[in-house]
Amino acid sequence: QEAIQSLLAQDIDLGLVIGGLNSANTAKLRELIADRGIEAYHVETSAGLDARWFRGKRHIGITAGTSTPQDVIEAVNRRIREFAGMVPAG
Repeated sequence: QEAIQSLLAQDIDLGLVIGGLNSANTAKLRELIADRGIEAYHVETSAGLDARWFRGKRHIGITAGTSTPQDVIEAVNRRIREFAGMVPAG
């Protein structure tokens, strides 16, 4: 909860929560972001990302459920960077 409050204190225009789609914890994290009027999405893996979500966005806040594996978080971050043209797709 402390991490999400820190995230929400930043000036983000999109919030992304990574974690199990059936997890009440990650669903609550997405809800907390959306309740602030910030566009928010919940994905389980990088396959759940949609490039359209990131168009026109400048500051993306990313958080994850406590049981989300580090390799999944890194894969999501890598895919977002691909969308932004920061690294080659692959």
